Amino acid sequence: MHDNQLVKKDQVLFTIDQPRYQKALAEAEADVAYYQVLAQEKRQEAGRRNRLGVQAMSREEIDQANNVLQTVLHQLAKAQATRDLAKLDLERTVIRAPADGWVTNLNVYAGEFITRGSTAVALVKKNSFYVQAYMEETKLEGVRPGYRAEITPLGSNRVLKGTVDSVAAGVTNASSTSDAKGMATIDSNLEWVRLAQRVPVRIRLDEQQGNLWPAGTTATVVITGKQDRDASQDSFFRKTGAPAARIRLIVMGIFSIANQHIRFAVKLACAIVLALFIGFHFQLETPRWAVLTAAIVAAGPAFAAGGEPYSGAIRYRGMLRIIGTFIGCIAALIIIISMIRAPLLMILVCCVWAGFCTWISSLVRIENSYAWGLSGYTALIIVITIQTEPLLTPQFALERCSEIVIGIGCAILADLLFSPRSIKQEVDRELDSLLVAQYQLMQLCIKHGDSEEVDNAWGDLVRRTAALEGMRSNLNMESSRWVRANRRLKALNTLSLTLITQSCETYLIQNTRPELITDTFRELFETPVETVQDVHRQLKRMRRVIVWTGERETPVTLYSWVGAATRYLLLKRGVISNTKISATEEEILQGEPVVKVESAERHHAMVNFWRTTLSCILGTLFWLWTGWTSGNGAMVMIAVVTSLAMRLPNPRMVCIDFIYGTLAALPLGLLYFLVIIPNTQQSMLLLCLSLAVLGFFIGIEVQKRRLGSMGALASTINIIVLDNPMTFHFSQFLDSALGQIVGCMLAFIVILLVRDKSKDRTGRVLLNQFVSAAVSAMTTNVVRRKENRLPALYQQLFLLMNKFPGDLPKFRLALTMIIAHQRLRDAPIPVNEDLSVFHRQLRRTADHVISAGSDDKRRRYFGQLLDELDIYQEKLRIWEAPPQVTEPVKRLTGMLHKYQNALTDS
Repeated sequence: MHDNQLVKKDQVLFTIDQPRYQKALAEAEADVAYYQVLAQEKRQEAGRRNRLGVQAMSREEIDQANNVLQTVLHQLAKAQATRDLAKLDLERTVIRAPADGWVTNLNVYAGEFITRGSTAVALVKKNSFYVQAYMEETKLEGVRPGYRAEITPLGSNRVLKGTVDSVAAGVTNASSTSDAKGMATIDSNLEWVRLAQRVPVRIRLDEQQGNLWPAGTTATVVITGKQDRDASQDSFFRKTGAPAARIRLIVMGIFSIANQHIRFAVKLACAIVLALFIGFHFQLETPRWAVLTAAIVAAGPAFAAGGEPYSGAIRYRGMLRIIGTFIGCIAALIIIISMIRAPLLMILVCCVWAGFCTWISSLVRIENSYAWGLSGYTALIIVITIQTEPLLTPQFALERCSEIVIGIGCAILADLLFSPRSIKQEVDRELDSLLVAQYQLMQLCIKHGDSEEVDNAWGDLVRRTAALEGMRSNLNMESSRWVRANRRLKALNTLSLTLITQSCETYLIQNTRPELITDTFRELFETPVETVQDVHRQLKRMRRVIVWTGERETPVTLYSWVGAATRYLLLKRGVISNTKISATEEEILQGEPVVKVESAERHHAMVNFWRTTLSCILGTLFWLWTGWTSGNGAMVMIAVVTSLAMRLPNPRMVCIDFIYGTLAALPLGLLYFLVIIPNTQQSMLLLCLSLAVLGFFIGIEVQKRRLGSMGALASTINIIVLDNPMTFHFSQFLDSALGQIVGCMLAFIVILLVRDKSKDRTGRVLLNQFVSAAVSAMTTNVVRRKENRLPALYQQLFLLMNKFPGDLPKFRLALTMIIAHQRLRDAPIPVNEDLSVFHRQLRRTADHVISAGSDDKRRRYFGQLLDELDIYQEKLRIWEAPPQVTEPVKRLTGMLHKYQNALTDS
């Protein structure tokens, strides 16, 4: 039996170990036999004394014999009852289903101890489903037993029909109590708005739906009256069709506030208020920077996550902002000191600096790119702001750094105050689920079924493994107590990728040699698994079979897969418990050094450099040519948008988000500038409350990833007056607002004009890097053979999947190269100087293929690589290399010949 299985009445679910109960029954039966003999003896003795009468003995002796008999008879009855209970306990060691239904929440497994009275499993009875609707008391007038109802399960378009069975006779009133005399006492301190009471209404379904919708799920209920609703009685939105219904849903979505969004919205409001209060309390020059920093640092991770970010994300983003700000301030000081006598050249150099930082941010890990993008436009902000008073540059840079640190501190404090979410439970669940999915992938590969199904399965596992690596980064940022778990998760990432590689190689081997997978292993993998406990049991069986058959009789892919899965289980337990690392685990963790991935997006990074540099220079020329007072604001927005947008997969949508945000900030900023702030500047409390309301509602929309929400938050705070002292110049406000809008539009125009055509080149470079990795695995150097390139290769494969979604031939070619790399890395290549020299020659030629600047050079070097591989195969034959070496090299050479055009042509 397994969880969520459909069972019949009286079907055996599981059996409790019986020897203890059998012994108890035998002991009880022995007690009954003993008391039966004793009762017979006492009955005879009492009868004999009664027959002799008082002439032979005293009345006391006769009564004593009768009393002893009665006592023994009672003890016999007690022993018989104990025996019956022992028999009942023995019978009930076989747990049977009391009715037809689905087993759920099974929490016992073979060998586990279970106590009397504990819950081991739940049974959802078949054909017992009903609907419990919670109707407001104001709507009960139209609800009567026998009325018809329509039920629409959440997330489904299917409408079920039912009949009202009953309405609850009463509900508990939580606001009333009773006094000592039993009289009702009503609390007088009720809220001004009293919510309508909800009353349970039970609805009987016309047709049972099986377990299509599990018990406890949510649905929408409409009571239609004595009869079902027909088309003529339907609502306006149903009559007008799907478009009107979509309009209603969109409007509801805009104004709805989900419970899971409230905590972060309060957290964002708290961060903004803290930064505002500290900025004005300590008389800072520009509290707006602290408020803006707190808002961006807190809201950015929420927008990226589509909800409340996990613990550590805000702190990490804050640290990146501090680093980026300090780098930008230092760069600005150096540029100003060096070129203060040539203002135009100084601004142009700042534009180049912004482009340079964007170029670096396109090459580093995406988690760290924010710091470099920020440092680029920070320098530009400082240079533009101090143009009228360049001697104040050090003071200005120091003030900006200090206020940004204050804003980040407020964001982190607000995050800690409102108990940030821990990602640890998600990691634990994903580790279990991932192992089950790995086993199911190997089942598919051994069955050698539909290739498209296998492609979808391993592609999904690659994405999930990459997501698990992202979770590891979050867990590492969360707290120092997860250091041991972080080390284990690094190794688990490699093990998960190894399992994918071995499974796919098993599938490819069967294309040419299906006999390698014996019937024994095919039967083993036919057993379905649903939980990680099932996988554990199957792995134990496989290890026994491998010991019995021997390593040589086991396919190398299966042998490696079972070993990797066993190590995965061991490390998984350590992650979940976070215990001290054992000696066995330490041996696994110190196995192989991981090679870092080399970026394949250098051309894309150069395009980003030119986009940022040209847009900033264009903004400078526009500013100087027009003499517009808003030109400096436009320049800043150009730098901000291009620096932050270039690293993301879709820069155009980021620009559109900023444009929508700046447009929304104009009326919102007007409301605050003309009405709210002038009326609240005399009261710090009212000012804080007004900005808290802004932060709360935009915090809700940020979590929904509403287009323009992030830009609106930053742009609104940037244009309203939060300086010390406050000055209300409408022309200055209008210049700032229009400058933001124009800057975003200019950045958008540059991104549209400077097209990024690097996608195909990046794809070709990635494929050639896979070829180079496979070729580099042909070595006899011990240090090089110990290098673990698997995480880097799969990171490149993940990038390829994101760049070319749905391009299965590219994915299969890349995966084949990864498999070739792993197989050649473990192959017993003969150790001699001749082969070692040729290995170096092969690596040099593969590097020339990657670095070639034109298609002609690339084709020439690729042809040279193919010729050298043919020579290498001949050398392997001369040096009598085993089939474990010659066969992978032959497969690799054939694959390169087959895909030569795809690997060389632009």
